[in-house]
Amino acid sequence: MRHIITLLRRIIADDPRRIFLIDAAGAMVSALLLGVVLVRWQSVVGIPHQALYLLAAMPCCFVLYDLLSCVIAGDQWRRYLRGIAVVNMGYCVFSLGMAAYHADQVLVLGWIYIVIEIFIVGGLAFAEYQISLSR
Repeated sequence: MRHIITLLRRIIADDPRRIFLIDAAGAMVSALLLGVVLVRWQSVVGIPHQALYLLAAMPCCFVLYDLLSCVIAGDQWRRYLRGIAVVNMGYCVFSLGMAAYHADQVLVLGWIYIVIEIFIVGGLAFAEYQISLSR
């Protein structure tokens, strides 16, 4: 995890707003996977369509937050970064909760997707939070 934080710090050294673009790109990927790809493969993952659409809608909101943060954050970028880090962690908890709620329908590939997404989003959120606390 330390290596990820160091890498992100190097990436944002010249322009801290870059981290919001990284987060927005990841959120777009999540939204596309959940709202398009997994919906088409619902019979393979087992996650109900409604749950997939709800899970896809949240990253769409995160993209808007990230892009808005790029424009307005300025010197307060750490505060905005802390906000998206907390929201991303909440999204991880919500994703796990949705999967648990539909556990009787979620298939092995659905669980694999949820766990991988939680590790990626949770890891990024942890790194974002750590960076937001640094000076």
